[in-house]
Amino acid sequence: MKKETLVFVIICLFGLLFVFTIYEQEFMSAFSKKEIINEKPAPQLSDLFSDRPDGPHQKFSTKENCLRCHETGVEIPGMGKAPKIPHEVRPNCISCHKLPAN
Repeated sequence: MKKETLVFVIICLFGLLFVFTIYEQEFMSAFSKKEIINEKPAPQLSDLFSDRPDGPHQKFSTKENCLRCHETGVEIPGMGKAPKIPHEVRPNCISCHKLPAN
């Protein structure tokens, strides 16, 4: 291995180590929060409209779609009130919650 390549690899490794030490708390908190809120596992999503393959809870599209019902806990005709999320909003709901088909 050339001396320049070895120096480059060592500098990159130290750079990664430096970045990790700066952002260690954010990295670890992301892993520790996964699937557990208030010491309870995230609930599996209900199969609300089994006759609609592209309905809510069938597949994840965006957090905004989830928040339409779960940000304030809206009343869904014939279903009842959607539960308001008891945690901070995350970009990917199914990183913790499981879809009915999974």
